[in-house]
Amino acid sequence: MVSWARSTLFHRLFSHRITFSVFVLTCFLLIVTAANYMEAKDRKDVTLSGIRLASWSLTQLRDEARSFDRQLVLMNTRLAKPKMLYVRYEILWSRFDYLLTSTETYAVRSVNDNVTRIESLFSQFKTLDAVVSRVSSGEYDERSLQLLKADWRALHKDINALVIENMVGGETGNLTEQFDKDLEQLAEMRTVLLILLAAGFVYFVFAILYLRRQFRKDPLTGLANRHYLEKKGSVSEQDLVIVCEIRDFQQVQTEHGGAEADQLIALCAKKLSECISSLDTLIHLSYGVFVIVKRDCRKAPEYVTSEVIACSSFDWEIANTSVPIRFVAGADPGEPDEEVSRPWQIRHQNALRALNHSLLNDHNFCIIDDELLSKFDFRAEVLGELVRFFRGEPTKISLSLVYQPIVQIDKQKTVAGAEVLLRAKLDNETFVPPNVIVDICERHGLGSKFGAWLFQKVGNEASQLFSVLRFQGFLSLNLNPSLINESLPEILKDTIVAAGVEPGHICLEITEDNASLDFDRTIPVIEQCRAMGVSIALDDFGTGYSSLEYLQHLRIDKLKVDRSFVNEIENSPARSQFLKGILDIAHQMGVSTVVEGIENQQQWDIVAEHRASFVQGYFAYKPMELADFLSILVDQLITGDAKAVKSNVSVFPG
Repeated sequence: MVSWARSTLFHRLFSHRITFSVFVLTCFLLIVTAANYMEAKDRKDVTLSGIRLASWSLTQLRDEARSFDRQLVLMNTRLAKPKMLYVRYEILWSRFDYLLTSTETYAVRSVNDNVTRIESLFSQFKTLDAVVSRVSSGEYDERSLQLLKADWRALHKDINALVIENMVGGETGNLTEQFDKDLEQLAEMRTVLLILLAAGFVYFVFAILYLRRQFRKDPLTGLANRHYLEKKGSVSEQDLVIVCEIRDFQQVQTEHGGAEADQLIALCAKKLSECISSLDTLIHLSYGVFVIVKRDCRKAPEYVTSEVIACSSFDWEIANTSVPIRFVAGADPGEPDEEVSRPWQIRHQNALRALNHSLLNDHNFCIIDDELLSKFDFRAEVLGELVRFFRGEPTKISLSLVYQPIVQIDKQKTVAGAEVLLRAKLDNETFVPPNVIVDICERHGLGSKFGAWLFQKVGNEASQLFSVLRFQGFLSLNLNPSLINESLPEILKDTIVAAGVEPGHICLEITEDNASLDFDRTIPVIEQCRAMGVSIALDDFGTGYSSLEYLQHLRIDKLKVDRSFVNEIENSPARSQFLKGILDIAHQMGVSTVVEGIENQQQWDIVAEHRASFVQGYFAYKPMELADFLSILVDQLITGDAKAVKSNVSVFPG
């Protein structure tokens, strides 16, 4: 299948190359037409009186040549007048010069090759000057006179021929005929040029109409495009606006190439067209993204959107394989009770937000509502405040750290460290979930700045643990994805190590999902950190894709078991045994374990029975300020348990 954009005659006829060529040719024709007009104007300026004056000049040339000839003939008779011979010679000389330079004789010079012939005759005439001077002064012999007469006879014959050829047919003769012929040729040429120019202008009129149509039509699918929507599109509050996108289109494009992807787009456009009525509008918004405007939609938006997705799904047969093509969508159902319709840009933006929510949560579609709009507006506000925060500008957002102690499984619940959690507030009132902060930073290029700020903040606060209590334990840091790169060792040195914490006291936590972003790059970075003396922990074990593989390849020192494996273990022997299996694997690999989410005594006892190394949860301690955490450690030291205190401070946005 060849795309419409590449196959139509109009597309070829109005291609950039042909249009440019026609433009250049039209400009050239304009120049030639202007020159033709000026030439015709100059020719018309040569009036009949001018032609008559030119004819008179030729007649005078002939008569003056005859007068010179008579004087020359009389030179060897008693009637000879030598002085008069020279006068006639000078007069004829002046006539030649007049014919070649005077504006009155332009008509003569403009015909045929008269200029060349007159110049040639004049040059021959000039050669007689020396002989004529001697003859007119009486200093000559008979032989010189005869040679002068012979040369003059030939020259006189040519002068007569020039006059006769220009004067045949009457007084104006060939002069008038030649000018009429030239004017006719110029007129014919001007007619042809005007016809060609008219054709060029007609071409440009059609080209403009075609390009105007193309400006509002997508050449790949023939559907309306964004420009159509901006110029002509109208959307009422009774219309349902759906934005749909080919799921995993980039992967399909990468695997099958650009030309095949064009074919797929055209097929998808056809499928979607079959799913809507003739009253609805289908727009190819961008490559692989379509907008459907369901006119005066009375059905539930969930039903209509799911119906469109189901109807447009198909299996694409290509290269002896079958690729399932599915759409993911977002929709704005409008507000039918509103009297004034909102601009289509707002409806479109809302549908795009719903589409984005569908993609993030792996849903087939999402219908925008007030709650979802509030979330997007909230995230947009948080993003703006974070940008200002990292620029050091005044902002309404505040970021701080709290500590949740991690304890050993013993009767005293000995504090072995703490997990440092991020806390964020907007206007000192609205709580912002830490995962929202991390997600916004990662999605908008602030991940590295956020990680550097967090490291610096942890280094400044945790240094008190070493300077005041002289801990000999760990500081564990959960890495956000943007920090997992070759610059990580230098960042550690410039922040936490520079604050007084030795690399041997640092433990980096990495989640399975973060490692899976680029597994080949993760291992070299971790190995560089390990070479510094830093230990490695795997966080949220069991929630990712390749947990056992990571245990083998990352060579971790510590394993954190997610709270999802702890929930309801006191009421489910099967879940309890599953947790025991995870802890047994860690023990066999020589890895210490931290079980998260312990909320009651029963869970504590089960985890203790399964020989977990450390426990974290509300049953032991809730998150607290740094001062309160230091107080707990001081109390533990005062009770004489100083040797039991081990610092295993886990730092990450919770």
